[in-house]
Amino acid sequence: MIEIKDIEELKRAGKYHKLIEKLKEALFHQTEREKGDLYHHLAQCHDALGYEEEAVRYYRQALDCGVREELKKDTYVCLASSYHVLGLHERALDTANKGLREFPTYSPLSIFKSLILFSNKKEGDALKTVLQDLLSTTSDPDVKKYERALLYYSNQLT
Repeated sequence: MIEIKDIEELKRAGKYHKLIEKLKEALFHQTEREKGDLYHHLAQCHDALGYEEEAVRYYRQALDCGVREELKKDTYVCLASSYHVLGLHERALDTANKGLREFPTYSPLSIFKSLILFSNKKEGDALKTVLQDLLSTTSDPDVKKYERALLYYSNQLT
């Protein structure tokens, strides 16, 4: 079995083809439940190489097998992003929304959702999403003192 530290080391070194080989080999020695994480890493390698269609297939397999929760959030982000790159904007938005239903406080999902909305000419919804995420995550007292007004205005955007 390939170790997480080895996976991360090969990613940092940009040795995606070598990592793909190791991950595919490791798949033969895992139960279905254990394959989820490997599919996630396979997808990321394909993503990094610009093979978005293959990445989508592996991200979906990761979710279907049951990727660990700490990777699942990122799997939703990456899958939505890959759909977006492929021009499948509705699937991208659906994926981001599904991830947000499961992980409502995971900011990268809402930020990617706002980018998808903006690309789909839904600028008001995009800005509203970013503002609401900002207001829910910031500790900046200068922003917090305007929170009520910013929430009001963000609701006027759509």
